[in-house]
Amino acid sequence: MKKITPCAHALLIILLLILTQTVSAQQTETIQVPQKLADTYWRNTTTGEWLIGFTSHHIIYNNKVYDIRMVREDNDTYVLKLEDGLPITIGKQKADRRPITIGYAKPIQCNQITTPSLPDYPTRDNRTEFIDNGCLRFDTVTIVGWLKDMTADDWSKGREFSVSCDNFFSRKREKTSAPMDSLGRFTLKLPIINTCEVFIDGDRSRVMSIVEPGKTYFFLHDFKSGQSLWMGEDSRVQNELLSFPFSTAHNDFKALSMHQNLMTFWASTDSVYYEQMAHYKANLQVHPNISLRVRKYLEDYYRMYQARDMTQAPFYTQSGIAPQVYLDYITSTFWHSVPKTFTLHHVTSMFLSDYVDIMLYSQRVVY
Repeated sequence: MKKITPCAHALLIILLLILTQTVSAQQTETIQVPQKLADTYWRNTTTGEWLIGFTSHHIIYNNKVYDIRMVREDNDTYVLKLEDGLPITIGKQKADRRPITIGYAKPIQCNQITTPSLPDYPTRDNRTEFIDNGCLRFDTVTIVGWLKDMTADDWSKGREFSVSCDNFFSRKREKTSAPMDSLGRFTLKLPIINTCEVFIDGDRSRVMSIVEPGKTYFFLHDFKSGQSLWMGEDSRVQNELLSFPFSTAHNDFKALSMHQNLMTFWASTDSVYYEQMAHYKANLQVHPNISLRVRKYLEDYYRMYQARDMTQAPFYTQSGIAPQVYLDYITSTFWHSVPKTFTLHHVTSMFLSDYVDIMLYSQRVVY
């Protein structure tokens, strides 16, 4: 046998390493979601919740993004195995539905989400209350998520995911951020006083939502498809706020500054409120299953929006003093019926502070 020289031996090792890496790379490239499933998101047809999502090399499920370790395809039926060994079985598509089996549970009938946000839920949710911890302690909300397929321009706006919310006591908007990985995935721990509105990824996704203490949510914004979706144990409100249209009617403070007539401004705020409510009621006809919590949130929001603007208005006048009838209306209509939870609407804290200021400035007693 001819002896291999050290140089030849080293060359053989290098060739074997290159071959091994090439085979490994080829294996990695083949572990991907089949084209029919790639970049699709599926909801539980019965409950209406977003159940699962498939991307080129990952699966979104149970508030987490999983790597795929195995794919088997057979006549439009697929078996995928996740990094933790959990098998996902996707049955043959009939019409717009597929049975999807998670692990060894019963198959779940699912239909593909093709709209920008989650479609209406198939049944009503009659809960009316949000979590209210009494503002006695700070709580935490966890938002896991993915800003998927961002362009270079999107990335140029920052490599952190951020959420802003108003501090009820300081009336300051506070921002919390978390780093994203190279794909745009993140986990953010958000300190909150109580259930409140949040403003998400303001430079890119521009989503307003509500979060409750102690909850964990998964937020996806797919920049390629334009879809925004929420996943989580109780994420119905968040998805409905994305799909239910807000009125854009607003009060004109510029006109108030010109005319300095609070009574005319009051009438204007009534008109805006009626326009907002007409828009809201018209959309209820289109979205009859919208949950009672979202209904109450919007009804209270439009009312407190008017309250905020009416208590801001005196500061735009030269005297800063409002007529007695104007103040009496604010007290009877808004002050004595501030909706709970107090922290829910960011306009509420502004109203409460401004109300005290205008009453004290006008030397009225606050009851």
